[in-house]
Amino acid sequence: MNTALAFEKTFKPESPETIEQPRVLEIGNQFWNKLRAKVGSRIINPRYVDIVFASKNIGISQALHRINLINPISEHEIVIVGIYDTDNGSIHFNIPYEEIDPHDLAEIITHELTHLLQDQEGKYPEMATKKHLNSQGIDNASPWEKEAYNMQASLAGEFLKSCKIL
Repeated sequence: MNTALAFEKTFKPESPETIEQPRVLEIGNQFWNKLRAKVGSRIINPRYVDIVFASKNIGISQALHRINLINPISEHEIVIVGIYDTDNGSIHFNIPYEEIDPHDLAEIITHELTHLLQDQEGKYPEMATKKHLNSQGIDNASPWEKEAYNMQASLAGEFLKSCKIL
């Protein structure tokens, strides 16, 4: 499975016994067309994308381990990690669906969808490298991350209007 680390933010702790929560994202055309235009992609709206909350995906575990080694995570905080699976196009987050504010959810999913488009277009071939990690083990300075952060900020409102989690 090929994964890419994408979004991290301090958040409240999750329960260790949390069960994976598979969901489906229905992507509205208006949102998709705006995202696609801003990223410079020709990819047609897939309409539905699998999302797993409270995911046990190995890429999430690896990212959390790396971050914790560099900047230990206290028992009172957790880091939101979002990844996408380039093999099947699914998106994974380490926290439960109910724990995420709707606006934050719109931002992190928009962020991941941006990476999905970047990857499918081959826009940043070096995305898979870990060359741009900062002292906390997080990449927030690479061109692909800057673009994804910009998209999440500018398109979260449109996501809330035209996308649904089923």
